[in-house]
Amino acid sequence: MSKRIILSLFLALILALGCLPGMAEEAPDPETTVVVSINGEAILLRDVIPQYRQYAAQYQAYGMDLSDQNVSQQLFSLVVNNLMQEKLIRQKAAELGLDQYGEELEAQWLETATKNYESLLQMYMASQTEEGMSEEEKRTAAVAMLENSGYSLDVALKSLKDKELFRRVHTYAVEGISIPEDAVRNAYDEGVAQAKERYAENPAAFGSEVQTGSIIYYTPEGYRTVKHILVKCDDAAELKELKGKVAELQEGEEGYAEAKARIDEIMAGVQPKLDEIMGRIEAGEDFQGLIDAYGEDTGMKSGPAAETGYYMCKDTTTYVPEFTEGGMALEAEGDVSPPILTNFGFHIIRLHSLVAPGETEFEEIREQIREQLLSEAQDAAYTAKIQEWAEEAVVEYPKA
Repeated sequence: MSKRIILSLFLALILALGCLPGMAEEAPDPETTVVVSINGEAILLRDVIPQYRQYAAQYQAYGMDLSDQNVSQQLFSLVVNNLMQEKLIRQKAAELGLDQYGEELEAQWLETATKNYESLLQMYMASQTEEGMSEEEKRTAAVAMLENSGYSLDVALKSLKDKELFRRVHTYAVEGISIPEDAVRNAYDEGVAQAKERYAENPAAFGSEVQTGSIIYYTPEGYRTVKHILVKCDDAAELKELKGKVAELQEGEEGYAEAKARIDEIMAGVQPKLDEIMGRIEAGEDFQGLIDAYGEDTGMKSGPAAETGYYMCKDTTTYVPEFTEGGMALEAEGDVSPPILTNFGFHIIRLHSLVAPGETEFEEIREQIREQLLSEAQDAAYTAKIQEWAEEAVVEYPKA
């Protein structure tokens, strides 16, 4: 497509959106203005506008300047290309008979879509708090609000159908792909070698990869996991500053008494709870149970860290320095720190485990590796199939 045609189509979009009110040209009709045709099926300006607006909001949220014509033209091209690909996939699905669902599945979708729509509708109705509104009026208002946001029962139903259609096309495109055993073994050997090299250069990368759920091929030395009980303190930052000030002053010096009095005031609100927790720890109570009872870090109550604890080494920068230093100061599994003050509050840290270094056993991650390789191979095959269809397609643009 020539630059002249791109600019012509782009200006049609801008005019239709009313972004250039000073221009004399009459805005094109979105219902009839053809942006591009693929295999004889037209994509109209009305199809482009909602996607362009949606993407534009995202671009602007990331600080991109849409008043820059180069940026907005790139966005326009992106939207058009996406719509062309979607149209092409739908055409191929119809050609392959993948868009025939049957009465039973259609009925299931209608039931699910209706439930989803009604659930959202009830939520919107609950937001109607104007005095004297009847249930019927609230429902009418809620329906209008949903429609204004681009949502309806038809949209909910279409979303379910589209999900199944694109799943079927993907399944067709990747049919027959498998990963041989030697490829899995080779990937393991390569993964181990790369992990050793990566962690030698940056040991903290291991902890980050554990957090993101990456496949762990190798564990470097010096790692441990910790759990903690966070007791939040609204005045934690002030308390830290005051403690630093007192440490620099001598008793009797100007400002010392005021700072000490404020420290005592803040601690009076939190010390009883800290003493209670420490007393229960010393009495041998289960630490995870105390996390559940007192802890204010949600990461310690659900998710992987609730089971394993947080991974750290001396080079870890994921956490505030006081927390890392406190965790690394513990010597034996089960050791517990005194309350450690950070800007978040007080942390009572327990050394959960000393992590054994070394290569992860092949059998332990064999299926993870296979699944990752399969996913990569399928993504490549799907992309190649779409590209193949695109190269075969007849694409026609309106004359500039």
